[in-house]
Amino acid sequence: MIGGVIVGLVLFASFFQIMSIIVANKEQEAAKQSVDELASIASSFCEMGPGRSMSKKFTLPNAANSIFVSDDQRTASFMDNISYGQYLCINTTTSNEVYCVKSNCALELAFNTTSKTIGSMLNRLLGRYDYTEYSLNILRTSCGVALLAENETSKASGCECDHNPVMKCKNNVVAAYIAPNLVLLADFTPIYDCCNDTTLRFLKNTAEFLKGRNILIIWEGLSFGPKLPENTAILNALGFNFSSFRHTKTITSSLHDYDQVWVFVPGFCSVFDEQGRTQECKDVIGWSRDEVKEIGDFVGRGGKLLLVSDYTPYTTQTIVNDILTQLGYTSKLSDGCFCGCKGVEEKATEIINHKITEGITDWTVKSSAKINC
Repeated sequence: MIGGVIVGLVLFASFFQIMSIIVANKEQEAAKQSVDELASIASSFCEMGPGRSMSKKFTLPNAANSIFVSDDQRTASFMDNISYGQYLCINTTTSNEVYCVKSNCALELAFNTTSKTIGSMLNRLLGRYDYTEYSLNILRTSCGVALLAENETSKASGCECDHNPVMKCKNNVVAAYIAPNLVLLADFTPIYDCCNDTTLRFLKNTAEFLKGRNILIIWEGLSFGPKLPENTAILNALGFNFSSFRHTKTITSSLHDYDQVWVFVPGFCSVFDEQGRTQECKDVIGWSRDEVKEIGDFVGRGGKLLLVSDYTPYTTQTIVNDILTQLGYTSKLSDGCFCGCKGVEEKATEIINHKITEGITDWTVKSSAKINC
């Protein structure tokens, strides 16, 4: 009889362990689905005007340790118990991994998972997981989207964009400047197709606006080279001293030698060919946090910066946005394609009168990302 009890306990323990594993897998997938859904809603709010809001019931498995937003997909950047970033992330007790989903704009999260319903052994035995329902308020602010728990208020509702648009397409900002030290361009095609008179005028205007004669161009993809930036003779003819640096080795303090740094499509090879096995990305290395900091330090010392990116999935905005975060700016480039998509060229619908656009009456846009808060 005692032996039968022992055998029964062993079988029960084995069954409970198996069911726990099954439930843990279910919890992991449910947590990911919840984050996917919330990130999708937040991204849709990115396209709306400030002030739009909605209330939403949001469920999470009790295995969720924390939910946070981040710029590096690893750690939360908290300020007054609020996290900020473009990635919505979650980690659970069932996995050591952090699962993140990127939204289309900056997020502010004032929400935690400390208050939960009490789990039960019966649910485990029945293959069910315990979950808790939360009430969220989703608010479009002037900086991005706030995800707020009940009784929380956004700390970014009074924030304003720190970029100044100089060109728009379909009301999306495709070129802008931040003070006199940073210019952003969200479509690399005009430079890749270099160089008609309009593109050369834009580059010359930008160089004169940023000030300083010695300019370093940092680039990745080999096909970028035959026109720009490898053939810098075209640009040197504009009256500036251009040098070229293909990202096959780490950026160092040699930036001290330059007045301006132009970074073309950083992160292109990490999407196109992460291992660098193709001729296009042969020997190109990935960007490190130290290099992002080096760019930030360069600007902090008075250096000037032109950041040029392109549409997703042609590249990723991660490096560009990491640099902008390092510099303390709220402006970010959004993943996706927002003008001139599907191979159909479009003209900029608005060109603001500025030194950067001086003499430019039209601008062709093809497969552009957009610049937003």
